[in-house]
Amino acid sequence: MLFSQEYLTGVGNNAVIKQYREVHKADLIPDLKSQFVEYIPLELPFYDDFSKTGIYPDSTKWLDNYVFVNSDYGVFPINTGVATFDILNEYGDIYGFASVFPFVADLLTSFPIRLDSIYDEGIQAMRELTPADSLYLSFYYQPQGRGGPPLSYDSLILEFGRYTDDTVFSYIESFWLYIDEVQKDDGEYYGPGDTLFPEDVLHLDCDLQFYMVEDTLVYTDSVLAPCDSIYTLATKWTEVWSAGGDSLERFTEKYDTYFRRVMIPVTDTSWMKGDFQFRFLNNGSISNINSWKSNTDQWNIDMVYLNAGRKYNDYYQEKLCFNEKPPSLLLDYYSMPYYQYQDDPVSFVNTIDVYVNNLDSLPHFSTFEFSVSDKDGEVLDNYSTSFEEYLDPLFNMSSNGYQPFVKLPLSCCLFDFSAHDSTFFNVTYIIHDQNDQFGDTVEAKQSFYNYLAYDDGTAEAGYGLSPAGAMLAYKFHLQKPDTLRGVRMFFNKVVHNYNEKLFHITVWNDNNGEPGLIIYQKKNVLPDFTDGFNNFFDKLFTDKELILGQGNFYIGWVQTTNDNLNIGFDRNTNSKDKIFYNVDGEWVNSNFEGSLMMRPLLGAQLAPMDIDPQYKNSTGELLIYPNPPKSNGTINIVVPDVPSSKPEMWKYLEVSIFNIYGQLIYSVPYSGSTIAVSELKQGIYIVDVYDSAYSRHYTSKLIITK
Repeated sequence: MLFSQEYLTGVGNNAVIKQYREVHKADLIPDLKSQFVEYIPLELPFYDDFSKTGIYPDSTKWLDNYVFVNSDYGVFPINTGVATFDILNEYGDIYGFASVFPFVADLLTSFPIRLDSIYDEGIQAMRELTPADSLYLSFYYQPQGRGGPPLSYDSLILEFGRYTDDTVFSYIESFWLYIDEVQKDDGEYYGPGDTLFPEDVLHLDCDLQFYMVEDTLVYTDSVLAPCDSIYTLATKWTEVWSAGGDSLERFTEKYDTYFRRVMIPVTDTSWMKGDFQFRFLNNGSISNINSWKSNTDQWNIDMVYLNAGRKYNDYYQEKLCFNEKPPSLLLDYYSMPYYQYQDDPVSFVNTIDVYVNNLDSLPHFSTFEFSVSDKDGEVLDNYSTSFEEYLDPLFNMSSNGYQPFVKLPLSCCLFDFSAHDSTFFNVTYIIHDQNDQFGDTVEAKQSFYNYLAYDDGTAEAGYGLSPAGAMLAYKFHLQKPDTLRGVRMFFNKVVHNYNEKLFHITVWNDNNGEPGLIIYQKKNVLPDFTDGFNNFFDKLFTDKELILGQGNFYIGWVQTTNDNLNIGFDRNTNSKDKIFYNVDGEWVNSNFEGSLMMRPLLGAQLAPMDIDPQYKNSTGELLIYPNPPKSNGTINIVVPDVPSSKPEMWKYLEVSIFNIYGQLIYSVPYSGSTIAVSELKQGIYIVDVYDSAYSRHYTSKLIITK
């Protein structure tokens, strides 16, 4: 499987989750303390359609954060938003215990729910809940979606549970403790000449209070010390339903639907207590090939509903809802430079497919409305339209007959903002019934920036080639001559960064619709991995000004190894006809529908060459502190030329770290003065900051002690 092929695999981590946790870290860090937690049971009904804002499940209904709530992975879900199960944890990383054999990965666990009693409208009081009350749990599920298909031995499972009389240890919160930050019995801190031996005790400023040393330590060492424990009542779980792994294509052929509805009656009186719980879990597995060890085995669920007084076919609701993200208003592109657009805007007019679901049993006369506003929120004249038509019930349709409610030619949207070089517009979509009693709203953004982008900025999968020497080329078109300044790329991590391999960024001219001659090559480039949604890294062509004429050109790479580079692959857009690969001397169009997360940077020089005298700094040294880094595993970098430290200049700085043998082991775009180095082993390193705006290098020594 390793040779002469292109491959699609999963993402190695979830950049959306990582950015969310960085932004909201103050809310996510628990108090460091030992405690027993008991949850107050919820009352019926229990309902969640995962349409709320955020990436984690609703914390008032679910006890854990393992699944990913999103609007990207589901294919034609019931409404906007699904809960996606995969093999990534709540931090967005592959589970450390991931195996080539099936293992329990994500969990989605409900709060305890009161099934011992129910409020009776007739008697205006609570009464005992019995099997005669027709209690059902329902949900919709879909294997794969826009992710990777679960294998036949993988599965999605539903379990019912109740508390036992035991308590269960939930987790320990730990932190890296630097010895020189710990006080001795006499109140002094450990310093040079101090040594700790096995069974010595470190006193901690947290509830567990002490840590017994296991190895001989000196003051420059650090240890991972436990500091927090949580205990809850144990739950005994019983499996009540499961589905084996499958591809989405086989699933829709078998069931004639994109999401299959499951209806579970709750008739066993042993569940009708005050502490009933249910949970979903998935069994997943990982590739045994190093550079393919990334996320896979996706499942999506939607509309989880538990209540009494239900019938087996009571899946109808008076509800109209969008279910797919709206596409770009530009044909092909999610973003492009305005000057490439303005000469022939009609050629970029797109036809917008808007998908809306009517969850009722009857057709509804529905109104669709569309409007565009500028970045200041002002609604633009002549940038709106409406459409009225009967919307048929979703549950009367087959998967083959599923059609957009509106196929809207947005010829009204010929953007004109000649006073700006780049900007964005907010786009609002509204659907409602004729009486304005129910409906839905979704918003999107249309961008004009200094790059061409087919992708929407989210990676549902990763793309790779083999063997060494394989070439990947991505086709773009210029309306007028332009200057190619560099390439913007997003690479997915795999386990242990096995895809951190050298490649040659390459640019080709056009040869009758496919790549022709190589016109530029930047050799021996390593993928940079950035955490966060839409956090690409830029490789700028500072050694050559590459002027391109009107017409097609191609950007991509030549591989130096057999390994999968795993570049981000957006499956919400489809640029398959523009992706070419060459493994045996012949260019072939890609087999996969989607878009590579690779963008050409165009236009005027990306940084001004004149330095404002007030920002000059003559020190000429790169400052790193603290050196060695402290317990948070971060260092601060101060570049000697102050213009480079201005936020608008950060995108032109690249930080590289080399070991004492001159080998590049870490590279990351500069995004402020602080970078994480906690994964570096103990030793001496050289930090290099390259300023592409001024073609300057600044270096300094970094010492790592552990």
